[in-house]
Amino acid sequence: MKTLLIALLSSALISTSVMYAEASQGQDPVLSSAFKTMLNEMYPVTPNEVDQYHHKLLQQEKMQAMPNSSSPDVGQSTVITATLKLGDPMPVLRIGRGMITSVIFTDIKGNVWPVESYIIGDPSAFNIQWDQKSGLMMFQGKKSFNQTNMAVMLKGLQVPVMVNLLVGQKKWDYLNYVRVMAVPSGAGSISSGDVPSYLMAIANGTKLAHAKKLRSSASQVMAWEYNGNYIISSKHPMLSPRFINQLRGSGSGSSKSYVYEIPKTSRIVISQNGQMKSVTLSRINVQGGL
Repeated sequence: MKTLLIALLSSALISTSVMYAEASQGQDPVLSSAFKTMLNEMYPVTPNEVDQYHHKLLQQEKMQAMPNSSSPDVGQSTVITATLKLGDPMPVLRIGRGMITSVIFTDIKGNVWPVESYIIGDPSAFNIQWDQKSGLMMFQGKKSFNQTNMAVMLKGLQVPVMVNLLVGQKKWDYLNYVRVMAVPSGAGSISSGDVPSYLMAIANGTKLAHAKKLRSSASQVMAWEYNGNYIISSKHPMLSPRFINQLRGSGSGSSKSYVYEIPKTSRIVISQNGQMKSVTLSRINVQGGL
């Protein structure tokens, strides 16, 4: 009896296997349809649909990563002048949302002026990192639109330097040099009595005897070799190199002039309309003054 039962079960298994094989070969429409239904339930999408899904997913991720129409343009580097005179406007730092703006405070001579402390009007709108050793401050906008101000205390300066922080402009600054028109206490003051007479002569348009004129790559920058140094007369403030003496003209707008005495160099950097511009200097065989 046991042997007969085993034989019957074996026969049933063999019969089922044969039916499955025939169904897989398309010989039994009923079983073939059931098999296809099972495949569709287990794998409801086709390979082509899977490819389409991945392609659509990549497109979506790309669109989310791309900046929208309200995002700021390419950043700029600018030089901002901060005066301590009553009634003068506060300088504006243009910050981009999600962007980093580095800010360096300098004195009138271009030396880095260490920051001792600061207070910001709306701290919730900005991330601020302050490197106390180097004096560098880094700003990041957290909101799409915001405006506040900040008071910065510089080492040796008795009054705060006030600046405006603005988020939401199409143009933003990745690097700001804030040049404070003063010098730290103990470093001496800048006055007309401290300026050499030959700088005042250049500023007044007077010919300077024994000065050798230099060739300049910028039409708004003139230069001379005098007493072992270079004399620079520019319509725009100079950023580099550090100067030995400086005389800032009293003009305004396009008539404003800056006169510097600097060590000999083949290149200077000026700030023209908020942009850094390199100017090359070279000797020419022309004697005389202006």
